[in-house]
Amino acid sequence: MAKSERRRDSLSVPARLLGAWLCHELAAPLTALGQGLELLPQSSAKEREEILRLLQEGSAALDARFRALQRLFAVSPPDETEGGFSDSLVALAASHKIALRCEGVENLPVRHRGILAFLAFAALSGLKPPSSLKISCVKSAKSWRVQASASGCERKRVSASRRFFEKPSPPPSSLSPSDAPLYLLGEKARLEGAPLRLLHEGGVSAFLIEIPL
Repeated sequence: MAKSERRRDSLSVPARLLGAWLCHELAAPLTALGQGLELLPQSSAKEREEILRLLQEGSAALDARFRALQRLFAVSPPDETEGGFSDSLVALAASHKIALRCEGVENLPVRHRGILAFLAFAALSGLKPPSSLKISCVKSAKSWRVQASASGCERKRVSASRRFFEKPSPPPSSLSPSDAPLYLLGEKARLEGAPLRLLHEGGVSAFLIEIPL
């Protein structure tokens, strides 16, 4: 196999994972919107009120996920008003029905917000309601310490996730679309030279990234 062909083949795995994950991330709100619109014409007045509420929830969830993805993949990140980036992360978590609290997020330089968005997606992928999530950013003398701490994440899920961060190897063939952000977060952290750890203690799981200044 030629060198250029080997390179294309090695890039195809993350690309396929990314595509599968994006479809998985957007499928739920899009399906809810489609089903609601289909039922609306044949519903009673009382049913219509409930369907409209669900459509509003689906629309808000889709908007939150699109905005988070925009910040994740934008070449030139959008200008943020005060509280803007934190608000977008809170809305993203709400679209997964997870409560999120942010501390120091607005202080993180814009150039590092892509990896923080990946961190949020990765943390949310292992949570189910009524879990809660906290994301904090603290600057030290040598690095930014970015941490996502979550309650309600099972230990077996943490153990399964840890293998994605241990070495830069191809993902296992059994990797599901919902697990893709865990693998992609590990790859992005390695590319940026930002050590990544996954901890679990006392029922609380934490992703910890040290981003060099």
